[in-house]
Amino acid sequence: MSDANKNKSAPTLNEDITNTDSPAVEMKVEAEDTVDKPKIVEVIEFDEKMLRTEEDIWTHAFDESNDIEIPKYLDNPMKTGLGYMDYILGEAGFFPTQCTIMTGDPGCGKTTLALEMASSMRGLGTTVAFASCEMRKEMVAKFQKRLKARHPVKVITDKIIRTSRGSTRIPFASHVPTLIETCERIRAQQPDRPFLLIVDSLQELDDGYFKSGRKTSKTAYRALDQLNQWCKQTECGLVVIGQVTKSGQMAGSNGLKHLIDAHLHLSVETKDEEMRGARILQATKNRFAGCGQLVFLQMKASGLHEIARIKEGSL
Repeated sequence: MSDANKNKSAPTLNEDITNTDSPAVEMKVEAEDTVDKPKIVEVIEFDEKMLRTEEDIWTHAFDESNDIEIPKYLDNPMKTGLGYMDYILGEAGFFPTQCTIMTGDPGCGKTTLALEMASSMRGLGTTVAFASCEMRKEMVAKFQKRLKARHPVKVITDKIIRTSRGSTRIPFASHVPTLIETCERIRAQQPDRPFLLIVDSLQELDDGYFKSGRKTSKTAYRALDQLNQWCKQTECGLVVIGQVTKSGQMAGSNGLKHLIDAHLHLSVETKDEEMRGARILQATKNRFAGCGQLVFLQMKASGLHEIARIKEGSL
């Protein structure tokens, strides 16, 4: 044994060694029964035979509109604290169970906007988790420092942890089932607070369908569907950053457009000389409030700043 190996200290279990020189290992996630395992209802596939074998199912086929109980959370949206963002969201904010995708041109400021919003919402009492699949935790912290964020958020990233089996890459952020359990453990610390999960980004998520982590054209849809089901069951809010195609359209299958409750888009003005370089934020879909408003923003070192608003119908 070499002197270098003799001087190495014994591995410490559960130690984060993401930024050390330890070799990366193949990602491997195994489900284990734990006391704190989130109690999320697993929805099985529909089988038409159920309709013939379980007659009671038909008692749930329809409801009288006057008898439907409206949940309290529909009257208690989560304000963002950013005037222009609440304006875009119909002066409401994000509602619990709302699944929102935010797209934008590369480098237009999607992550900047998300982190500004996260800090502001944390200051208003919402627990915010930022799952970064693209940046290391140090980069997220540096981002927040540059933006002079006043309130901290929970940063979730993939890490290499020393375990009893050796150095293991744990996909806390990118593996959807593991991300959901991570969020449930965060929520358990302050269960009475509203909760918002921001994911950066959809295209980096692994839905867990293949043990090898292989991704297909359906991976993004399955990943978003899992997160959408989770936020509907737990009454949490969800904002997922997504990519766009060369034509500026939302990347992914058309099914994504029907799955989400709201779609926010951030673009860069290139035609108008006076507004060239300004960011344009708009809501192209919002099931919980109106859409069609536009906000012009200026990107500065300290973040995005509002320039002007345009109301629907004034164009």
